[in-house]
Amino acid sequence: MDDLLDHEFLEEYATFGAYNHKLIADILSEAMSSASEDAIKILSVKIYAEFISAIEDFAGLCIALRDRDKMSILGSYMFFGTKFKGRKIIGPGRFFREAIRVDGEPDKLFHFPTLEGLEEKASLDEQKGYESTYTFLKETILMAASWYRIENRMAIGTYNKTKHGFVVTRGFNEASPFFDSKGSEAAVLYSEPSTAKDGQLVINGSLIDSEIGIKEELSGINRLMDATINLIELYLDLRDKKLA
Repeated sequence: MDDLLDHEFLEEYATFGAYNHKLIADILSEAMSSASEDAIKILSVKIYAEFISAIEDFAGLCIALRDRDKMSILGSYMFFGTKFKGRKIIGPGRFFREAIRVDGEPDKLFHFPTLEGLEEKASLDEQKGYESTYTFLKETILMAASWYRIENRMAIGTYNKTKHGFVVTRGFNEASPFFDSKGSEAAVLYSEPSTAKDGQLVINGSLIDSEIGIKEELSGINRLMDATINLIELYLDLRDKKLA
């Protein structure tokens, strides 16, 4: 493990890389204000992709910090969901399942001191700060788990398509994947090879609302960015005090 490289990575990520998804989503959102109706629908799909990508990146950071005693934080973050130096690194789905089992508690997830344990080592103001950060991280981790683990893996399936070539339409229903909803919704079509029957495609469509849904996703991206920065700052603070 390279402690210096990991430290530099975390400081750089907290002050630069963490703003990635927010910056792109804000630019896309601003473009929607003067775009045509069809362009708004397409832009909303790209914001949705940034939202799911932000969730995965947050999970990757959580995994890297959790496993910091086993491997490089930077290496773990760069290869989460695959292998690094022969070691399998879990992906976002499994991390969120584990997070739910411990109710998103930062001390259990990241091997941090409990809040009770910090009371003996911190001033009153510091205690309040730790309590606020622990609560915010716990709530965000559980929210991210809920966002990511949508029924039938719709979020993951849709995002995986938006990363590569994808079909976006003006709407979707069971009768036709090219149904024009005449509303604010766009649809991303996806199909799993395992669902094909007799060579026939089984097409699913994920509806993305360019009005209500996008506001929630922009808010989610902002929260994930804040949680990313808070988690890094918390870890570096505890590490400097030799508590993590």
